[in-house]
Amino acid sequence: MAKELKDLTKRSENYSQWYNDLVVKADLAEQSPVRGCMVIKPYGYAIWEKMQRILDDMFKATGHVNAYFPLLIPKSYLSREAEHVEGFAKECAVVTHYRLKNAEDGSGVIVDPAAKLEEELIIRPTSETIIWSTYKNWINSYRDLPILCNQWANVMRWEMRTRLFLRTAEFLWQEGHRSLMDILLYRGKIAWVVETILEGNGSGKTALGYSKEEIKWCEQHEKELWEEIRQNHYMRTTDPMIIRSYVSSNTRLLFNGEKTPPFLGIWLGMKVIERYMKNHPKMTLKSLLECTDYSGMIKELN
Repeated sequence: MAKELKDLTKRSENYSQWYNDLVVKADLAEQSPVRGCMVIKPYGYAIWEKMQRILDDMFKATGHVNAYFPLLIPKSYLSREAEHVEGFAKECAVVTHYRLKNAEDGSGVIVDPAAKLEEELIIRPTSETIIWSTYKNWINSYRDLPILCNQWANVMRWEMRTRLFLRTAEFLWQEGHRSLMDILLYRGKIAWVVETILEGNGSGKTALGYSKEEIKWCEQHEKELWEEIRQNHYMRTTDPMIIRSYVSSNTRLLFNGEKTPPFLGIWLGMKVIERYMKNHPKMTLKSLLECTDYSGMIKELN
């Protein structure tokens, strides 16, 4: 049960200690025998359940359903993606063997050297790579889009400095990943609404920070860019590296030897939304934001 909060460190004196005292004395969580992990106690888990329930209802109201993907991810999945390796390499927990055995000297159990895995497995730092790998088997045409899946799970990132709830090696997690076209239209929709409210048009000047030269370049090459996406069958791709190349602020694609502006895919998504709204002049911004039928939008404009 919760304890009376006596002798609580003053926040003004030591914020970090005050926070730890508050969590422990409120009986929300405690340190685990495993370094960097925590035990979430009933009061603490009740808070998580309430947040999860509210968010889960919100996701389902938009047509999403829950699914579950494996805890263990083949190392080769991360090896294909340099950006993933760079981001998570120092935090990954790796499974190398699948069996223990009793030590011959009776001292306890040891890892059986004969049980080494052919391919090492990573305890998920995120499920992104295995979700994308699964989605590509589910998508055969635009009619299969959008895939509205959400996952509630736990992930592990080997943190050196931890703090209860805020930063632990294992933590509770929610994630969902979509195809390139879903993401371009979703991000494009948000950017178009922002641009329309602030600028009265969908140029990308404010929402994407584009210069006049970048806007002009995009407008001149729009048809060619869409053709490249179609020819490479990128519209249905779930490859995270391809998706990042179209939506990242740090990545600039090479197009005919030229570097493109950042957020290129989001700008393309804005143009689709702009044309869709011209076909539906009575649609409100609220209705647009609530719309998730991205395959229907593409089908209509085609």
